[in-house]
Amino acid sequence: MAEGCVTNRVGDLIDQENRTWNEDLIDRNFYEFEASTIKSIPLCRSLQDDILIWPFNPDSVYSVKSGYRFLQDLCLARQPSSSMPNPLQQLWKKLWSLDVPNKVKHLLWRACKDSLPTKANLMRRKIVPDNLCEICLKEPELLMVVLWNLWKCRNNLRLGKPTIPLNKVLEHSREQRIESHSNPLTSTTSTVKQPARWTPPPDHWYKLNFDGATFANKDTTGIGIVVRNSDGLVMASLAQQIPLPPSVIEVETLAARRALEFALELGFEQIILEGDSESLDKALKTECSNFTTYGHLVQDILFLSTHLSEFKTSLVRRQDNNLAHSLARKSQYLSHMSIWMENVPPDLLSVLEADFTSLH
Repeated sequence: MAEGCVTNRVGDLIDQENRTWNEDLIDRNFYEFEASTIKSIPLCRSLQDDILIWPFNPDSVYSVKSGYRFLQDLCLARQPSSSMPNPLQQLWKKLWSLDVPNKVKHLLWRACKDSLPTKANLMRRKIVPDNLCEICLKEPELLMVVLWNLWKCRNNLRLGKPTIPLNKVLEHSREQRIESHSNPLTSTTSTVKQPARWTPPPDHWYKLNFDGATFANKDTTGIGIVVRNSDGLVMASLAQQIPLPPSVIEVETLAARRALEFALELGFEQIILEGDSESLDKALKTECSNFTTYGHLVQDILFLSTHLSEFKTSLVRRQDNNLAHSLARKSQYLSHMSIWMENVPPDLLSVLEADFTSLH
């Protein structure tokens, strides 16, 4: 904080009428890096009670486990260490936080470290004379291929897709290995991407697609919004650049809030709010209090929805939300908020046409 600051409360830094930061006051009273951080914090539009949150848990609710981890990280941070942090730290954190038995975590950790007693490792340490499979004694061990096929079976079962029986995994893995050796330039598996598909809302409804895009090199984020009717016709579209908030989920939440504000400004009353953030969609459909760092923004969205006659939310894949995403990306080239009534920017007409094509 700069010397001579006369501000005593956070509320003094907020323009209470417009529910925005008083940027002139912040710039006068704080150093540039402090002012930039403060102005990037999103403010709520509606009146809400102050609450205490714990930012070291995804749901922002304190637990003994998260408190212990916080203290451990704090102790490690105070100890002398290399100037280059471990780039795999996040991977190990995710691995050890998996909701599986400890022996499974230990197996995964050893696999990542390539320290499992595979035939290849045992041969490298001169414990066994060769790396041939114990079953056929003809080919190198198939451990990694078998693990991949087991993982693929699991995913297919979860998604309701056809898969090979478990008792055929070894045989299938052996065939894959032989095929890869006979034609190393051909992939043994082929993935067919489902085409992008935007779906229109019911009659008399309007679908409000939104998305956010971050521009880290500019410390800003882009918001893209498009409103379409049941025939797929564009009612309006918007692209806007705003300060970069602290997290990606806040980018999506700010885009969703701006989308509802935009719809209300245009007078639409039957709205389907559609985005590609699973976390935000879950938060909007959860009835209990939201204690996350973006919970106040979620409450704003729910408050705005009460001004509509009917309101629903919808979750789609990123490729099904391509027009809103393209608008968000376009905002990095705009110096101010831009709105196109009953149209989209000329350079995005091909994206709109692709959505139309998917309807037929």
